[in-house]
Amino acid sequence: LSLPDTAMPVGSLALSPDGSELAYAAAGARGTRIWIRRGAALEPTPLKGTDGGQFPVFSPDGRRVAFSRPGVVNVVNVDGTGLTPVGDTTGLIVPIAWSDDDHLLVSSWRGLARMAVAGGALEILARTDSGEFATNPSELPDGHGILFTVMPRDYADMSRYRIAIADGRTVGSRVLMQGILARYVPGHLLVVRADGSLIALPFDVAAGRVTGAGQTVA
Repeated sequence: LSLPDTAMPVGSLALSPDGSELAYAAAGARGTRIWIRRGAALEPTPLKGTDGGQFPVFSPDGRRVAFSRPGVVNVVNVDGTGLTPVGDTTGLIVPIAWSDDDHLLVSSWRGLARMAVAGGALEILARTDSGEFATNPSELPDGHGILFTVMPRDYADMSRYRIAIADGRTVGSRVLMQGILARYVPGHLLVVRADGSLIALPFDVAAGRVTGAGQTVA
């Protein structure tokens, strides 16, 4: 990935659903903003209207990007038009995810939540205990729930980091296992453990349950 000399990547990278575009935040003379590298282009270009932005995520159709900046979550078209504020970021924790039903899945000090891209109140999906928070949300396919990580607010004691699942229809969640980060791939969960290893566990996505022993991948 070639970057301008004045830009230093910060935060996470986002790949469009079809794999043709890469979005990321970079810090330069004007502060942070979102950059996009398109297709086989050798150089990325800044996305108009995203000054101060971080933690981009693509919409499911790849046509829009949501990003966070101090005080507000915004959505913008990938051509830089249509910049729209979605909601207040007070009490929210990045990163965010974009669900198939056009909601942004967000983490907060109160737990896992979502906000409609079209606007509206923050809706709590799962509450966390005092001293903990939710982060790293990721939607499972076909409406089968949302994965997220529960971790202590002081980030200490990695044995307390847990992978949980919420169904997205009722307020609540259940813990699947210990772990720092989980993502679903067909038939399996990929889980980063506290020791830094990556394991693949067979997973019944419809039931939301691990169905067998894990295998170390890396």
